[in-house]
Amino acid sequence: MRRIGSALAVAVLAACGSSSNSSTLDVASFRSTAQAIASAADQHATAMSSVANMTDCQTELSHYQGTVQPMIDRMSGLSDSMDTCMRSGGQPNDADARATCDSMSSELQAHLAQGCASSDMGVDRAEATRHARAMDGFAKREEDRADMIGGMMGMSPMMSGGHCSR
Repeated sequence: MRRIGSALAVAVLAACGSSSNSSTLDVASFRSTAQAIASAADQHATAMSSVANMTDCQTELSHYQGTVQPMIDRMSGLSDSMDTCMRSGGQPNDADARATCDSMSSELQAHLAQGCASSDMGVDRAEATRHARAMDGFAKREEDRADMIGGMMGMSPMMSGGHCSR
């Protein structure tokens, strides 16, 4: 049993830990970006709670998009490597970082379409709260995936600088 575990660790490191490969994934960065997305979504919902009119609503929505879209793009750029590492580590069913990033992006687009669609600010506030919950769920899933890969690589979940290359 110990040999199987050691062989799996060697396979994961070979597939995900080669520092000579140019396609490097920083697991800690992926995890911290997921946390930042959840935080930004929560801050957005809080900011929307004080929005008094359509102009303020559109301004907040635009600010939020400018904050979160680059984070989703950054995670999307890393997600294929995350999925490759999961598959290489014998966890093909958990190789869903790309799909989760795609879901985050779709959720953001839906929120941008609906976030200030109502003239009733209460409806817009409720949409921001719904959206924040959805983004929190997606972000938590991505954090869990980063933790799993970090664990396969022998990293602490909070360790910075851990790399997984393909």
